[in-house]
Amino acid sequence: MICYVLDSDVLIAFERAKQQAPLQALGKLPVIVTDSVWAELTSNALAQGRPKAEVANTEKLLQRIAGAPTMIAPQSPQALSYQAIYDPHARMDQGESTVIAYALHDPDSVAVLMDKTPLHRAIEELKGRTLSLHGFMDMLVRLHGLPKNAAKATSSDRCRRTNQRPPTWW
Repeated sequence: MICYVLDSDVLIAFERAKQQAPLQALGKLPVIVTDSVWAELTSNALAQGRPKAEVANTEKLLQRIAGAPTMIAPQSPQALSYQAIYDPHARMDQGESTVIAYALHDPDSVAVLMDKTPLHRAIEELKGRTLSLHGFMDMLVRLHGLPKNAAKATSSDRCRRTNQRPPTWW
């Protein structure tokens, strides 16, 4: 079964569009949230001044759809790949690097990223097992029951914020 390894930007897109509730209502999904991505959305967000109530809501969402963070164990193949992929001078953060490193070692997983540099790196490393926001939302609508209006609201918000258009197939 295919699982989707999510970067924080994907979940933030649902939050910004105020579409966390429809996503949370889907229950447990075939998603992986690495420990680094989980921390970006919770403990790191608190440390950066995000309100506790917002972080608590995000953690509830994470627990509902993913269960718990997926740990990248030291000296594991994923950790060694992370060390090879992560470059603090590239425009790619630790969470994005763990998404790619995890997916690299799980042939049934697809990295879900949104930023240009990590998307390009994932395409190179994973030989195409990569989706962006719209592809992931399409899977959620078609296979997992995400209401189309929640996907459209998330798409509209994301496109408005980034001055982009949705894919032509959308």
